[in-house]
Amino acid sequence: APPVEEFAFRLWQGEKKLYILAPIVFLLYVSGYINWYLTGGAAVLALLYWCRVTKKYPMLVVLGTSICFAIIHLPQQWSATNALFLCLYLGLALIFSHIRLRHGFWYAVLFHFLWNLSVLAIGSWNHLIFRDVTTNIRGSSYTMSLTRQSVLRTSFGSNTYSGDDKITTSAVTKKALVQLMLSTAPDTVYIINTSPLERISLKVESIKGISLPQAEIRRELFTRLGVKASSRKTQKEGYRMQLRREAPGDTLFKASEINKASFAGYLGGFASELQERYHIPVTSAENPYIEIQYDESLDLKAQLADLQRRYGLQFERYKAEVVEVTLSD
Repeated sequence: APPVEEFAFRLWQGEKKLYILAPIVFLLYVSGYINWYLTGGAAVLALLYWCRVTKKYPMLVVLGTSICFAIIHLPQQWSATNALFLCLYLGLALIFSHIRLRHGFWYAVLFHFLWNLSVLAIGSWNHLIFRDVTTNIRGSSYTMSLTRQSVLRTSFGSNTYSGDDKITTSAVTKKALVQLMLSTAPDTVYIINTSPLERISLKVESIKGISLPQAEIRRELFTRLGVKASSRKTQKEGYRMQLRREAPGDTLFKASEINKASFAGYLGGFASELQERYHIPVTSAENPYIEIQYDESLDLKAQLADLQRRYGLQFERYKAEVVEVTLSD
């Protein structure tokens, strides 16, 4: 509804101070707590514009409400793809504000209408943009179904299963799929530079119920995805990880307040996860079962310190010659 949105976000950007009330009308147009907060933010910025404490506020208000306008158009579920939509709508909001301030309110409404019509026209004319592309492949002893999801789809799951005779993924990133197909080794470090936007679903099943030929499937999949590899030998500093036993009666794995990422499995598997994340060799001398929650945003030094403090993990430095494999599309 362009008139409602233009009234809520840009009508008040003129000189009349009564226009400060316009964003409040948008409360009737949206639903959900997040949208209420965004609309409230727009109203606060409008108040700052009305007060005009300094000359900088008008531009800050235009930028601030443009950001609110962009975020409010995103779906509830955030994904990497939505970063494109955020940039698109932020640019549109700034263009609408420019038209509103230079040419008047009704020109902004007209431009908003034309934009919505162009999106509908492109969507109906070139519907392939919104369609997933599936490729079916039959190998020597397996069948593969590879689905490359539409870039414009923003609703997806993210589930994986990998067994001896079956591999399935549901809308994972290309990087996650490449990692799934790699064989982790302490003397091999992988650096994966692939598109973060593309989502892929994969289903591989053994024809005769025998173990899947992992190397053959990996070559076929990487060829289809356009993933190329280069390698070199290099010296890297790595870490040997071991678990410090707690005193009797203490809880070995304490609860984490962060709760951003979790791992449940054997210590060797967690070492491989750290190796994949930080591109350094990580090994473990022992292999007990562990349950860990950790913060994905921490750098290596902070991560090791946090794991040592929370879970009693000890890290010993060492240098080793490794094969550094770079995969890119």
